[in-house]
Amino acid sequence: MARLFIAYNEREYGFALARAISGIHKGFDVTILSCNSVLENDSILFSEQWDFLLTDCGLDSLFADRLQNQTIKKRSIVLTETIPEMISKQISKEDSGLWQVYKYAPVNEILNDLNFLFAYLTDKKIVNPYLKTSLIGVLGVSGGVGSSSIAIGLARELSRYHDKKILYLSFEELPATEMYVTFGCGCRKISDFLYYLFEKQDDEICSHLEGFTTKDDFGVGFFCPSRGRNDLRSLTKDDLAYLIKYLTDSCSYDYILIDFNHDISPETWELLTYCTRLILVHKDDPVSFQKQRKLEDYFRKGSAPISEDAMIHVRNFNDGGHPSNENVIVIDTDENSFCHQGEQLGIDISQTFGIGIKHIAEIVLLAEFN
Repeated sequence: MARLFIAYNEREYGFALARAISGIHKGFDVTILSCNSVLENDSILFSEQWDFLLTDCGLDSLFADRLQNQTIKKRSIVLTETIPEMISKQISKEDSGLWQVYKYAPVNEILNDLNFLFAYLTDKKIVNPYLKTSLIGVLGVSGGVGSSSIAIGLARELSRYHDKKILYLSFEELPATEMYVTFGCGCRKISDFLYYLFEKQDDEICSHLEGFTTKDDFGVGFFCPSRGRNDLRSLTKDDLAYLIKYLTDSCSYDYILIDFNHDISPETWELLTYCTRLILVHKDDPVSFQKQRKLEDYFRKGSAPISEDAMIHVRNFNDGGHPSNENVIVIDTDENSFCHQGEQLGIDISQTFGIGIKHIAEIVLLAEFN
């Protein structure tokens, strides 16, 4: 449990922020007082009962001057009116002064910075030892079958309606995650996480995964992809094994949704060995049918690293000629569930598309009771 002390200048903002942090992240124990109350009894500042302090008092205030004491300086974070440097850049400076986080950033972005700093400042790690992580793969051997939409739709269904902690992880050569999720300006990317994980071997920072991920409105965690080729595609077999072990041992997620690249490369084959479920997606199209059959034949002849019983077959973009049966989940064509907003694609999981997603979720969750 991270002990966060909020000293507010603006009462309404302070209490709203405290409620938001407590509501979104159960790992924070939040205490809140006004800056004036703290100044009247500044022994509170030097208390060991909080791990770090967050205040909206401003850098030029008397309260901020009081925080310059070396005993508490590195545990103090000031919410600023202007956008400061990224936390990672502040850390790289020998004397960065008080930590600064943008006051008007979305609460999830503030939480990301708090998580990152908490790991850096305290060398502590928040885990749930009872949380067991399972990997679910989503693979469409031919492009354009909607496998990414199904992966993200399933992640959101499990998170919002079944209270599961979910991480979405794209292994596509050129991931399109930004189409589905809004990432804040200056957010840490997957390349930053991999740098700390492999180059720095910095367990204290990397152990707090939420400092590197962004949650969408459904509560699903995403790594912000780097520009260009997916950094995850450059991992060696040993690196991939270490990454998967690191994520599962973190006890941070119930499920990790793996969005596969559209191939059956050695990398894909290796990644399949970690999956407890594989969702195979094709669409109502002769070419897609043919590729799906070839893939299934290849699995049978090549001793697939995942059993047939663990596979869930999904036919997407169905035009009504193929009803669902015990072997295939059919998702009818449903343009109303998708809405383009600029460069982003919104997904509505409460309509026809969502019915198919709920069916997939039922099968996934059933395994928990078997």
